Amino acid sequence: MISFTHKDGVLYIIASGHVKAHDCGPIKDFAAKHITEKDIITDVYLDMKECKYMDSTFIGVIAGINKQLRKKWKKSIHLQNTNKACMDLLDDMSLSPLLIFLSEAISFPTEATKVDDNILISKIDIAEAHEELTELSEDNKKKFGLLAKILRES
Repeated sequence: MISFTHKDGVLYIIASGHVKAHDCGPIKDFAAKHITEKDIITDVYLDMKECKYMDSTFIGVIAGINKQLRKKWKKSIHLQNTNKACMDLLDDMSLSPLLIFLSEAISFPTEATKVDDNILISKIDIAEAHEELTELSEDNKKKFGLLAKILRES
């Protein structure tokens, strides 16, 4: 599950449990609008304390948000409380070198919007998330290139 809030130009994201594609649509859309279109978000923090697993779509969404943040503000997402399983996944996808890992956790605002499980993510959004991964490494291109192409064509 994903919950998020923003305050004073900072987007706070909390990932918990098993984060999968069906959790990703709202945060992908919110971040895109508020980083690139409205210029409201200038920093992003992601807390992974309760995250047990994340699928490739969520990792691609992280990559996409990070890319937008770097392009617009020359900044990277700050991650905190990243466990070994999640760190291994970020490493495997060649994303960890592009992120900032905090040694000490910061406090997040207490109010957050929980992502509604009933909101569907589109095939295009899933394709875009996987295209973000293909840009990170040749290995990712081999793993996800065909999937992204099929999703775009269907």
